[in-house]
Amino acid sequence: MKISFSFLAASLLGLAHGYTPINDNIKIGFDMWFQSIQDRCANKKVKFGFVLDTSSITKSAYHDIDVILKSNKIKMVGAIAPGRGIRGDTYDGPQASPGVYTDAATGLNVTDAYNFTSGSDWSNAYTSMNADVIVFDIQDIGARFYPRIWSLYDALVGAAISEKKIIVLDRPNPIGGTVVDGEVISPGFESQLGKAPISIQHGMTIGELATMFNEEFLPKDQQLSGKSIKKAKLEVIKMTGWDRNMFFDQTGLDWYTPAGFVPTPDTPLFYAGTGIFTEINISDGRGTTIPFEVFGADYIADLGLQSLAQKANSLNVPGVIYRQMYFAPWDSKFLNINCGGLETHIQDRNVFRPIASAIATLTAMRDVFPDRFNFVTEVIDKYYGNSKLRTMLESGDSYQSIINSYSSNLENFKTIRSKYLLY
Repeated sequence: MKISFSFLAASLLGLAHGYTPINDNIKIGFDMWFQSIQDRCANKKVKFGFVLDTSSITKSAYHDIDVILKSNKIKMVGAIAPGRGIRGDTYDGPQASPGVYTDAATGLNVTDAYNFTSGSDWSNAYTSMNADVIVFDIQDIGARFYPRIWSLYDALVGAAISEKKIIVLDRPNPIGGTVVDGEVISPGFESQLGKAPISIQHGMTIGELATMFNEEFLPKDQQLSGKSIKKAKLEVIKMTGWDRNMFFDQTGLDWYTPAGFVPTPDTPLFYAGTGIFTEINISDGRGTTIPFEVFGADYIADLGLQSLAQKANSLNVPGVIYRQMYFAPWDSKFLNINCGGLETHIQDRNVFRPIASAIATLTAMRDVFPDRFNFVTEVIDKYYGNSKLRTMLESGDSYQSIINSYSSNLENFKTIRSKYLLY
């Protein structure tokens, strides 16, 4: 009897943590679409453009581009990469390759979309590729401020502007599809970290988000205000075998790192909370082997570190305990500087809430180190969705009060979200 390595590894990990993969039979959206499209040989006449990144990997462990071109049944005219190229061979930021570059392995033209900020940017790229249909296949990690879902949003706006069909190939939400938590973006706080009013932990798949964006938010988007067409011609290719209760290690799928700071399928669960720390003078653990699981700063040590651990654990955050830890990041903030901080240990991930944990530890940091705690104001507000977190921390509010402050916004979002669930 054959047992896949991914299933065996996940099973052994599961035994150690009290859970096991639910199945090894999930077919992601790419599987469903590729089999269907290969069966229609006439589609050689249709010119496809793709939106891909380093996570666009098939179950065979090959990149979408390699599998598609090898089949020689689909006319692929180009690709668009929202960040780090399609293979992770370019870098985000000013040093990113400008314009269009050539994928060395296939000779395919790839448009660098790192600096795209609007639907018009995407529409122009579709036109330059001369594509008839756009296919989007990128792994999300379940947090609102993960930038790839806003690449999806703008890609949909671009499809509406250019009147192109766009197909979204669904993939699992690695932190499950049942928990919905965190603040919802308030008007005036939209940015590349969030362009529509959704909660931080949205509990949706990339395909569900696409449908909600297209039906709920695009018709109200200013980019389409002067257009007769207010929505993209969207098709979502569903997965089979996925259940909303699954964490990624329960799917039997291999984890293909979508970004350098998300090395394991466990990382997204922490990122949904401590990702907020990005613009606070606290290390979020990037540059360690456990990014977002550990956080701290160079001013935390000795008795102060003991006080921080005692304070955080006294809050009795469900499903988690915190331990004292020293670390020196080799990247990002506090580069090569010894920091004291806390490592987050999940005791029960079914009750663990990453946003509540992050808010609790921020209140502990504030209480123990009131003179050292500061923000990059406009950016933390955009990560959170409004100024409440910052102002309530500054006012001395408790972590539970901060959580209670977003409950009505969250319930309103849940009502909207419920209309677009596919599983």
